[in-house]
Amino acid sequence: MQLKVDIDRERLADWFGEDAIHRLPEQALPAVLTHAPTRRLLTEVGLPRGGGGFLRFDTDPDLLLQPLATRLDGPSVGAGHLLVLGAVQRDWLVLDGVSGQVALAGTSYDQPAQVVLDVLAGDLSVVLLFLHELAGLRAGAADPAAHGGRRGPAVVAEVTGALAQRMRAVDPAVFEPSGMAPYWSAAVLASGLRWAARPGDLLAYEITPELVAELGEVRPVRAPDLPAALSHEPTRRLLTTVGLPTTDHLWGDQVLPLATLRESDPWYAEPDAEIERAHQLDHLWLGDTAYDCQVVLDGQRGHLEVTVGDGDEDWPAAWLHADLSAYYLTLWVLTRLRAEALRWTTLHTPADWQVFTPVDLFQEAALQLIAEIDPSAVQDETSFWNALADDGHMGGLLGG
Repeated sequence: MQLKVDIDRERLADWFGEDAIHRLPEQALPAVLTHAPTRRLLTEVGLPRGGGGFLRFDTDPDLLLQPLATRLDGPSVGAGHLLVLGAVQRDWLVLDGVSGQVALAGTSYDQPAQVVLDVLAGDLSVVLLFLHELAGLRAGAADPAAHGGRRGPAVVAEVTGALAQRMRAVDPAVFEPSGMAPYWSAAVLASGLRWAARPGDLLAYEITPELVAELGEVRPVRAPDLPAALSHEPTRRLLTTVGLPTTDHLWGDQVLPLATLRESDPWYAEPDAEIERAHQLDHLWLGDTAYDCQVVLDGQRGHLEVTVGDGDEDWPAAWLHADLSAYYLTLWVLTRLRAEALRWTTLHTPADWQVFTPVDLFQEAALQLIAEIDPSAVQDETSFWNALADDGHMGGLLGG
């Protein structure tokens, strides 16, 4: 009896770093864990602390490998051999102590409750390999030379498709005949979105017309449409190259040539109007967004801000993005995640996926991706994106 993936201590340390590996003493393993290869994996090879790919391991010795029954609210049929490894969102990540299988666990509403499972992997070695593959997918996108320097929606499809194929070859039983596995397919898609745009030089990213075209209607911007107030040359080139899109996060009757907020909105131009962020009057207006905020562009420095919204005073924080390229990439990522969430919602009946909900992973991925695209966009707790992520009434970052 062997694990599906040939993995040893040195290989795991090479993947995740020796300092990040947690190994259990033999006496810490519960008696119900009778699957010998898994016992050896946990004691001799180890687990990466914290997990990865939206999956979290419990490395607290008081929590790791606790019987699932001790974590449930009441008695549940089928919990006997299941041990808790960690979590994915709100779902328990569990190990079958007899077979070595790894799954996400939930409970039914029956009386007594039944434990229901979505199988993630035939054994724990597969999970470790897949986490390593997801980390490599994310890291590769940050290397400007990777994949021959190519980026864009087509490249996202290429790299995610190739990884999904490798995963299926390792543990085909986890994947449906359609080639999809609930958790892994969602994690691959979310991780692969980083390949949409190449890191830039003068702007954070190299944004292509093909990427912006997927956002919706795009208004071409000509050089005469750019006022002298927009002196930030990289932003001028980006606008004339890809245009000004209309999306769920940037809409309104965009006027060309571009005008300042003072010129675009009569209310802001009234002499007695109480403007909390008066410096924004001379910023260029790009469009409206949620919370009755206006998206404005600093023509000299190239960064984006939002005006005060319809909530508390001085809310949300003014800063939106370091530059327009980061904003466009963020809009594209959110558009793709929302489309995938809607697609997956109609793909299967609840009986097919009993525990895992892809939209929860996509919501978590959305904020993580924004933080990676532009850390300054979420640095303030009251930033626009943080506010939207916490707003259940608006549907979070992927709400309609």
